[in-house]
Amino acid sequence: MIPADLLDQLREKDPMLWIRVHANDFIGDVFTAWLQYCLQEAIRARGWKYQILAGKHKPHVFIDTYDREAIIDCLSDTEAEALLISYLAAIQEAA
Repeated sequence: MIPADLLDQLREKDPMLWIRVHANDFIGDVFTAWLQYCLQEAIRARGWKYQILAGKHKPHVFIDTYDREAIIDCLSDTEAEALLISYLAAIQEAA
């Protein structure tokens, strides 16, 4: 389950993506998969690179915005949550 405060931040920082994510009635795992897909497409559309590492441990996401030397990274409970946290941080850094 994606924390509501993260979805609220998405609504504030990228309203068009938030609308796309919520343009259906998906719930549970289907919503999480849809959110992850939408985030991956949004990252690609911005010309950024991303990498998701998952396996035995918690998923780890890296986003490279090309706007700075450091790469944004996040470790979280699910791939979608880690991607969302990283995406929000990348938007903040790019602003």
